[in-house]
Amino acid sequence: MDNYHNACSHLGFPLDKGKVDNGVITCASHQFQYDLKTGKCLTVPDVSLQGYEVRVKGDNVYSQFPTKTNADQ
Repeated sequence: MDNYHNACSHLGFPLDKGKVDNGVITCASHQFQYDLKTGKCLTVPDVSLQGYEVRVKGDNVYSQFPTKTNADQ
């Protein structure tokens, strides 16, 4: 199971509006494409999605997200 930040690495637009086809998500804003298994960008190979650790325990899914700092607010 993979978990990524909901932001295109290109300009930071949300990816949840994009379309998924054969394990590839396409950003609705600028058509950048990402492999959802690896997080690698297929449009510009030098960038990738920000991934987060995922653990599954029984029926529960846990993910570790970074803590916001004052600079992020």
